[in-house]
Amino acid sequence: MGVRAGKRLGNAVARNRAKRRIREAFRLHQRALPALDMVCVLRRADAAMEEYAQSLLKLVERASARLGRVRAR
Repeated sequence: MGVRAGKRLGNAVARNRAKRRIREAFRLHQRALPALDMVCVLRRADAAMEEYAQSLLKLVERASARLGRVRAR
C-alpha cells in the first residue's frame, strides 16, 4: 500500500501523523482485505484512527466489487 499526503494537509508533522494512522489502520485490517495494490491519497489530516479504518474498508470493498465486475465480463 502506498500513501500520499500533499502539502495541503498541513506541515510535515500533520502529514506524517496522518500517514502513520492510515498505515496502522491497514495493518490492523490487512488479513480481512483482498490482495490488491493500493495507493491512498489523504485529503484530511484531522481524522481519527476509526475513521481511517472505516474509510479504508469501504474503499477496498468498492474496489473489489469493481474488479469483480470487470473480471465477470
